[in-house]
Amino acid sequence: MDKEEQNIQISKKNGEKGPVKYRISMMLGAGLTVGAIINDCVNWIPLVGTATDFIYWFIIFVIFYLKGMGIINPRRMALMIVDMIAEAIPALQFLPFTTVGIIMIIVMVRTEDKTGISITKLINPKKALSPGNAVK
Repeated sequence: MDKEEQNIQISKKNGEKGPVKYRISMMLGAGLTVGAIINDCVNWIPLVGTATDFIYWFIIFVIFYLKGMGIINPRRMALMIVDMIAEAIPALQFLPFTTVGIIMIIVMVRTEDKTGISITKLINPKKALSPGNAVK
């Protein structure tokens, strides 16, 4: 038994949860960020950038779907729509909206995984305090 397994067993005995299972690993997060940086660089080419945005976000949705995060999510859809609108405006397409958006998504998802608290419920407390979720 190695040191990591011993630490996990000790933490379980103390009532602590085991290691956090992240939906977006560090490697996947790095890959998504590098892809976003490449996408932002390609966005400097007029008209090509708008097409690559659609392709990039489609790939992101497929990856999220395969990871079990769902495709339709209000905060991800809002980020995607704002990014694509901003990238379609010629004066703004030089700014790294895609990179900032994907980093925000990665931070939100990893925070939810680590804390167990949904950021959507914090933003919309009516959902968190609906009768079905009432604390007894």
